[in-house]
Amino acid sequence: MEKPGEAPICAARYQPVSPPFSRARARSLALMASQIAKQADFASIGTNDLVQYLLAADRDNPDMAAYYQSFHPAVFQAIRMIIEGFSAQGKPVSVCGELGS
Repeated sequence: MEKPGEAPICAARYQPVSPPFSRARARSLALMASQIAKQADFASIGTNDLVQYLLAADRDNPDMAAYYQSFHPAVFQAIRMIIEGFSAQGKPVSVCGELGS
């Protein structure tokens, strides 16, 4: 947890061994949720980027847009893994983006 006067650590920006997460690394949050949740204060899942990078499908590219599938089972599996990992540590998870609305 944060100390007085300190900003909370967001899981999307926290990575203990290498530089902070970039959007392209958002998939690693799902795979490492249990470990990351021990040190992060919360997780914020940006579903648009998660779908794009998880499925390697750029929704703004007309040739790739058909592969951008928000309801793909892998997307829900990744979200479930994040929620379970953070919930086990009593940490909150928020969802934004297309799936969060």
